[in-house]
Formats: sequence, C-alpha cells, structure tokens
Amino acid sequence: MEETSNEDTAKQEWNKASEAANVLLLKSDGIKVMVETIQKADKYIDILMFELSHPEIVIALIEAADRGVAVRVIVSNHKSYSNNKNYESLTQAGIPIRMKSNLHSKQIILDEKYVLTGSLNASVVKHDNKESLEVFREEARVGAYIAQFQKLWLDPQTRDFKAYRKTV
Repeated sequence: MEETSNEDTAKQEWNKASEAANVLLLKSDGIKVMVETIQKADKYIDILMFELSHPEIVIALIEAADRGVAVRVIVSNHKSYSNNKNYESLTQAGIPIRMKSNLHSKQIILDEKYVLTGSLNASVVKHDNKESLEVFREEARVGAYIAQFQKLWLDPQTRDFKAYRKTV
C-alpha cells in the first residue's frame, strides 16, 4: 500500500470540499482554473486584477483575443507593476489595458456567465501563499460584478495604460 503524506491527504480532502463549494485554495490549482475558464470564453473577458503577470494567463488571454473574444483589463497603477512587460504583450495583441489607483480586486468576468474572484492574483509569486478562488454562475452575482467593472472602466480616474506609461 502506498503511503500518503499529510500534505497529500489535506490536498485531497480540500479538493473534495472545494468541488462542492467551487472554492480552491492552492495557487497552482487556481491558476489552472483561471486558464481553463479563459479558454472556454467565446464572447468577452473582463479582468480586474491587482497584478497580471502569470505567463500562462497572459498567453490564454492573447489566444482568446486571437479567436475573437473581446478582452478588457484593469490593473493597479502601482509603479512597480507599470513596467510589466506582459502588459506590453497584451496591448500589442490589441487588448486594452487601463490602470486604476488603489485597486486590489481580483476578478475575471466571462461571457456574462462566470465570475472568478478571491485572493488569488494572476501573477507569479515565489512564496506559497494559501489563496482562494471562487467560481460562480449565479446571474444576480455575475450582474453585480459586470456593473462594477463597467463603472470602473468608464471612471475618468481609470487611465489608459499607454497614456499612463508616458507619465511615469
């Protein structure tokens, strides 16, 4: 009989519980869910994210735009992230990026069907934080996130990435 570590057992138990609740705590699982959900989008993807730098997510967004999915991104205008080379790659792919001060949200809205939200950033982090990611489909909740994103997108204080880069 194969011996299972406490960590493996905990991960298995968490995965069983998270399937029922649509919540994930492990960063690698959360990134995988983000990528797989982005790959399913066929109309649009709106992203509100503190930082967007995970290469798998950036590639999935560029591929989505290439297949005709409308992608819009709002990220934090924190100076340490404004030189993120991934933002250049996204804008070169025709994906508009806007920057907002005091932004710490983490959410992805897809096709008016799904919202992914929680503490998980779409970034590469060297430490192993226990992060949360919730995926839900309830129409009223999705509608509230859509309204919030649109309000922030149109907010005059939310600046275009290219224009912002010229000022820093």
